[in-house]
Amino acid sequence: MFICIKHGAFEIGLVSLDNQQFLANTNCPLILLLQYLKHKLELPKTVSDLIDLCDEKGILKLLFLYRTPLESASRLLYTRGTYIVCRVNQNKADRGYTSITPILTSPETEMQELLQAQVGNLEKARLKQHQARIQEERRLQLVSDGPVPAAQSSSTMKGKTGGKAGHVNLEILDEEPLRKTVGKKTLKGSL
Repeated sequence: MFICIKHGAFEIGLVSLDNQQFLANTNCPLILLLQYLKHKLELPKTVSDLIDLCDEKGILKLLFLYRTPLESASRLLYTRGTYIVCRVNQNKADRGYTSITPILTSPETEMQELLQAQVGNLEKARLKQHQARIQEERRLQLVSDGPVPAAQSSSTMKGKTGGKAGHVNLEILDEEPLRKTVGKKTLKGSL
């Protein structure tokens, strides 16, 4: 039910606190756990810094990427585990991931190297998702542009593929025979 959170290197007044620990209850939604972490680290509420947790080896838990923030944190984190708070740094222009910094005074170099390697993977996944989103927007734009003019119209046919419609360009039908597969039979030149 509880996890140990390690953090460090922040100042309260004239006192500098290094490598502190506190317990956090994971029987709560993920979004509440992240808000609690920001509160304990005294990050301003206006700051939209991304924070995450990594284990002592340096493997990120990617809590900031979950699409369902109401999911229970106990399903994502091991009970009695020790986790380190990390700051996920992004490029302000395109929101690309630039680095992940553990909030510790002197983190191990192996941990820093592993975190930096994960930045590359995160950025590749972000770019791939961005490209997919652009392609989906283009596809939706083509669909929403309206009906195709009569000169460029296409015929719609249905097969035994779950009732999904496919478009066939009529100009192509004149040049080569159409092959449509129905089960194991192949029909040539027919719709």
